[in-house]
Amino acid sequence: MKKRWMVQAFALALTGVLVFGTGTVTYADEKKPVVIGEMVGQDTSDKDNAKNTKEGKDASGKECDQCQDPVYTWTPTDSGYTCKAVRECKDPENGKKHYREETAKVEAKTTKQATCEEEGEIVYTATFENKTETDKKDDAKAEDTKKADAKAAESGLFKTQTRAVKINALGHKYGEVTYTWNQTDNGYTCTASRVCENDSSHGETETVEASMEVTKAPTCEEEGEEVYTAVFTNEAFETQTQTVKTGALGHHFGDVSYEWTKTDKGYTCTASAVCDVDSYTATETVEAAAEVTKAPTCEEKGEETYTAVFTNPAFETQTQMVEIGALGHLYGEASYKWTKTDKGYTCTATRICQNDNTHVDKEAVAAAVEVAKAATCEEKGEETYTAVFTNKAFKTQTKTVETDALGHLYGEVSYKWTKEDKGYSCTASRVCENDKNHVEKETVTAAYKVITKATSDKAGEGLYTAAFKNAAFEEQSKKVKLVAADKKDNTKKKTTTKKNTANKTTTKKTAAKTTAKKSTAVKTGDENKPVVMGIVAIGALAVIVVAGRQLRKKHE
Repeated sequence: MKKRWMVQAFALALTGVLVFGTGTVTYADEKKPVVIGEMVGQDTSDKDNAKNTKEGKDASGKECDQCQDPVYTWTPTDSGYTCKAVRECKDPENGKKHYREETAKVEAKTTKQATCEEEGEIVYTATFENKTETDKKDDAKAEDTKKADAKAAESGLFKTQTRAVKINALGHKYGEVTYTWNQTDNGYTCTASRVCENDSSHGETETVEASMEVTKAPTCEEEGEEVYTAVFTNEAFETQTQTVKTGALGHHFGDVSYEWTKTDKGYTCTASAVCDVDSYTATETVEAAAEVTKAPTCEEKGEETYTAVFTNPAFETQTQMVEIGALGHLYGEASYKWTKTDKGYTCTATRICQNDNTHVDKEAVAAAVEVAKAATCEEKGEETYTAVFTNKAFKTQTKTVETDALGHLYGEVSYKWTKEDKGYSCTASRVCENDKNHVEKETVTAAYKVITKATSDKAGEGLYTAAFKNAAFEEQSKKVKLVAADKKDNTKKKTTTKKNTANKTTTKKTAAKTTAKKSTAVKTGDENKPVVMGIVAIGALAVIVVAGRQLRKKHE
């Protein structure tokens, strides 16, 4: 009985050590497991309730299935429309209502432009994120609303909505009216027209025949006047008038003589005639209009025709042909064009004769290059190109070109593992070969996982993995050994054996008291085999419990 009581007491004491973390296992925060010795622990409490909430269930795992269809409400604003979605739900246990609502992001798109006479259309599209903005509670608990929101977010309850809105027709917006007079065989017509500013294909036009009234009769030498009046039926068009001169009756002249005179501006022509009736001599000198009938070139002569048109109807229009001298070359300003080549740049100088654009003077040269500013890894450089021409009409040209930065030329990456209080960190670094002062370095805390669990008689294996943000650094891993459980027990057994040797003369009663005080002491005789086996069994059970928690954490 005493031996069985000793075994039970020792088992309870050892179980307390393992459960409450005073020896082998320590539980850190629930997000980042911490390695103490050779075992990993993680607190996974409250995970099931969080999982139910994510799946749209209440804390007991029941579905919240008494939800109404969403109601979507469109509201006009100064800039368009807003769209709000509201869903009502009932708690399956207490029947209390709770709500979920969201105001969507609304985008407008014109699907049909309004015209002067036809309506247009704008389509508003409301897109929901299915995230709770406010919780309306009808005497419901906050957690009830949270459950409904979680289910709505999971299912994407609020769907995209569209609303088509008509745009009023623009109506016509006519511009200023223009009036055009045209002479006909019977007098004059006047055309009024105006164009819509919204649509240039929309216009109003009206042409009327103007009535005529003689306001001044012509004489032998003086002109008369006639006034033409145009009245339109379209009230938008105003009545228009035009005064037209009528020619004087004129004298009855005999033969007419014409004389050409050269001037600084060209030629004039003088016509003269004597009236057979009253011997009145009519004379008129006009400046002749010139027209090039054959254009001169740089090397060939041309021709000009001068035409003299008289106002006196007794004088006929006169023409005279005049030869034009060759122009010769008249080059304009030279233009310069730079062209990128495999070896650098060329510069082409060009000037064109203004008299004949087919006469072109051109020269292309390869520019000499000089580095004005050397490029570095991160800063651009500059090169100056200089083009010198043999044609004296062309000026020396220079062009400054920006050269690309060299960029970093990093060498091989080196990785260094460092033991930390809670695991390992790994540092990656590389050095630029263009500039040794340019170094990229990144240190990360390695993630840990157990590859092979340690057993009572066999060591396990753990793996540290370092993942870097810099894409140039490759993921690194480091394996570590987990010490076998029996090695720990052997260490404890050696300590116990020494203590038992020193106390061989102690009575059984004293040994029992000592065992009750120091639960860690174990005897080495045959009578202690059940105690040793109990300790091994409890250690194995603790390993299984921890491994089970790790496995459950991984699946969650």
